[in-house]
Amino acid sequence: MSWSFNAVGTPAKLIEALEAESVRLDRPGNEQCKLEFDAAKPALAALLRENFADEQRGTSPPVMLLEASGHGASESDGTAGSERRQTYRNCAVTLRPFSTRIV
Repeated sequence: MSWSFNAVGTPAKLIEALEAESVRLDRPGNEQCKLEFDAAKPALAALLRENFADEQRGTSPPVMLLEASGHGASESDGTAGSERRQTYRNCAVTLRPFSTRIV
């Protein structure tokens, strides 16, 4: 399965949007996508928090572009109702200050 997330905002707002995306994925048929997204979400939030959410600077937080996508695979042992074993995951991330002038 795969997932994709793209947003522009301040670090705090992007972290809120990551949480909202997790809630949005919580519906039947999205189990694998939600599992993969939720596994990547803490690392994405940490990147935003640790690198760009420095409130000690006394300046406005930067507006950031966050593009992230991932995919993975799982397999079952064939037993009905058995839990799927995660076999592979990949995540690609672009995170940069959004310096384009908005008019």
